[in-house]
Amino acid sequence: NGDMRFELLMQKFWAFISVLTNNPRTPPKSQSEEYVQKAVAFIKNNVHKKVTVYDIARHTGIDRSYLSRLFKEYRNISPQQYILNVKMNAAAQYLKNTDISIAEVAKSVGYEDYHVFNKVFKNHFGISPSIWRKKKFWEQSFIE
Repeated sequence: NGDMRFELLMQKFWAFISVLTNNPRTPPKSQSEEYVQKAVAFIKNNVHKKVTVYDIARHTGIDRSYLSRLFKEYRNISPQQYILNVKMNAAAQYLKNTDISIAEVAKSVGYEDYHVFNKVFKNHFGISPSIWRKKKFWEQSFIE
């Protein structure tokens, strides 16, 4: 069906983007860093889906609270905030580089509800997705 093809296409697209945009990977210095790297890769490769901290913890094979502690230690941010940053930065890139509708941009980063996406985007960047696209606020630095 169309939704399955779309999801598969988005998964392949974001895996490709991840390969292009990731910094050269340095070997982790510890098991803890390896968990964080694995979690970050999972988030980036699944940006098109709704991803929870529980999903990430299950994928990395560690407890959810331990994952949260590791993110605070190595990324100075919660896993939830990191997920949000990745999704909003991906959405901003879609708005910059494509002419697909904002509803499609929302869906491409895991938001089925356009209005929720619009609100989250505005809270994150301080402007709506439509103004972002029109005004081309692309030089704004992205937080990773």
